[in-house]
Amino acid sequence: MNMVKLGKDALPILFILVGFCLNAQKIGKLYDQAEDLFYSENLIDALEGYQLVLAQDPTYEDAEYKAELCSLLTSFREKPLDKILSYESTIGAKDRFYNYWLGRIYVDRYMYIEAVDVWKKFLKAKTRKSLEIRDETKEFISDARKKLVFFDNTDDYEIHQLGGEINTEGAELSPAYFEAKDELIFASSRGTSGRDESFKIYHSIKQDDGWTDITEVAILGQFTRQTANIEVVDEDGKLFLFSPKNKGDLFYSETTNGKWTLPVEFDSKVTSTHLKSHFHINEHEDRIIFATEAKKSGLDLFQTFRNPKSGKWSKPAPFADIINSDFVEDSPFLSKDEKTLYFSSDGHGSIGGYDVYKTVFDSATLKWSEPINLGFPINSPDDEMHFKLNPDGSSGYFSSNRLHTKGDFDIYFFWEVEKIQIEGRVFDVTAQSSIPDAQIRFTPSAYTDEHFRSAIDPDGKYETEIISDETYLVEVIKDGKTLYTDQFEIHETGGVATTYIKDFLFNKPILKDQPPVETAQAVVSSKKNPTTKESTARQKPTTTSTNDRREVVRETKPVNRSKSKPTNNSKSAGTTNTSNSDIQRMVANYNVGSKVIIQNIYFGFGTTGLTQSEQPVLEELLSALQQNKNVKVEIGGHTDNTGPADANLWISENRAKSVKKWLVTRGVASNRIMAKGYGESEPLASNDDEEGGRELNRRIEVRLIR
Repeated sequence: MNMVKLGKDALPILFILVGFCLNAQKIGKLYDQAEDLFYSENLIDALEGYQLVLAQDPTYEDAEYKAELCSLLTSFREKPLDKILSYESTIGAKDRFYNYWLGRIYVDRYMYIEAVDVWKKFLKAKTRKSLEIRDETKEFISDARKKLVFFDNTDDYEIHQLGGEINTEGAELSPAYFEAKDELIFASSRGTSGRDESFKIYHSIKQDDGWTDITEVAILGQFTRQTANIEVVDEDGKLFLFSPKNKGDLFYSETTNGKWTLPVEFDSKVTSTHLKSHFHINEHEDRIIFATEAKKSGLDLFQTFRNPKSGKWSKPAPFADIINSDFVEDSPFLSKDEKTLYFSSDGHGSIGGYDVYKTVFDSATLKWSEPINLGFPINSPDDEMHFKLNPDGSSGYFSSNRLHTKGDFDIYFFWEVEKIQIEGRVFDVTAQSSIPDAQIRFTPSAYTDEHFRSAIDPDGKYETEIISDETYLVEVIKDGKTLYTDQFEIHETGGVATTYIKDFLFNKPILKDQPPVETAQAVVSSKKNPTTKESTARQKPTTTSTNDRREVVRETKPVNRSKSKPTNNSKSAGTTNTSNSDIQRMVANYNVGSKVIIQNIYFGFGTTGLTQSEQPVLEELLSALQQNKNVKVEIGGHTDNTGPADANLWISENRAKSVKKWLVTRGVASNRIMAKGYGESEPLASNDDEEGGRELNRRIEVRLIR
């Protein structure tokens, strides 16, 4: 064998090469270990492994890509998505599982439309996949669609995450509210974590500028996560807490001269009930509901009553199987009238982790009803616990570890609201078409995890319900891509039942000297104002007037939401462009078939709304109809020729409906008015110019039909 002799100068190079090989072997071993952890779904440890690899070699294999996946799928699910999306055309194009992982990232952010879209792409791609991963992905899609329906059917509540004074990087649990003092009591692990985690009781006073004077009630001691449960009896101001050191006993504290008293034993006989920490005591202090281990898997709800004569507590009895499932039932809360029980459970078909349910007691049958999920936004795909109503019965507090919490569990305030119907059309003016298979989504600025969504039908129409007094981000989405965005602001209606008509026309041409149109103004106000006066802390950006804004249409009766497509009719003779006093003459003379243009009701491009400036003109028409009660009229809506003809036909019909609704809400019988759209078929002037042309063609005409 021939040996190669190395000179003295070559020795440093040899040592470098040997060191490089040893280091490469070390990095390769670390990478392989991280890969094993990654594909066994131990993503937290895998992330640490990939980070060790990157510390040695920032360019090694796909470690950076895998580390980003791990971080987004574990403790960092709120990171921006820019980096992972940037991999789509590079590493993502080589990794056949890129869309699989991306779907899981979207789901963790409640982005179910996007998740379903990328999972479909994953299944459709002609790459090798095991039957197991195919079946799993199909289950993911099914579950995402289920959650999407859950998010689409929001309950009649609005929620507000309490500010940084209350919520911290620790866990905030068991909120209890003293109405008389505007005082919130809660348990918090702030400043502790891991093995050192301990909970203390804090209280705060509600002021106009938020929660103030966050003070630890040191006299009440420390608690574990399992025992950090407090209850308030608002009638006598007692704060109840559980003491595991005293064989499962209840203690309570009160305030004297603004200070909390040392906890004293509530009733020595309670120990015989084997009470557990997750308890609720009623206002009369003679009934305790608590969760404890049962023969079934997990916790079940039990209750015990105090005998008014002997003072003894009954042997705890479990609630019926309709309430106690094969899963966990916990965090009970009984309404003040003791007819509605609220509790948390991961059974009963929960949408994710622990959801809040309610069941109602029937005094006739002496049975509890089937538990009902309180829905979104109270519940989320994560965990909701410690749901508690305020004395008003329509607002309260709960704890959740959902997306966007500041730490572990945060405290949320909720209150009942009313919704408003919104409907309209989405149209691409340049393409002169609607957007088939697309959706429109309204996301409120105050709580970005909530949204209101509607499919867009082949005619471009949509309809859904949204909450009032809010600013919305509006998105038109197709195949997981956002085609169009807008900002939409609505205000209170003072309790008037309302339907909002709003079109979104995009890619539209800019018209010179186009008259401005007022921004929509009114929506539904809350049923009841929360007694806590909890601020929703909404920051409403200034809304600019745009030419596709549509004014609110108020009504006192249900809206006729017929989806039948309006038809085009031939032009009728007899149109007169005269002063508004001719309305009175036409109606009084019963000249059937004659028409009068209602002057000064002209519409901006793409709009159908009425503003305050039209009131005097419409008042004259109203007066004529009130004085001649046998008269029936047709309200005809007309447009210019800008945009697609079928879109103009639909817009013109809704312009006529706007006028009809205005008249009906002021007492004119609905059957005396026919609203009809003519679109662009009957122009009064050339459409070549805006002023004196298109502006005049966007009009309302009144025709006598009897």
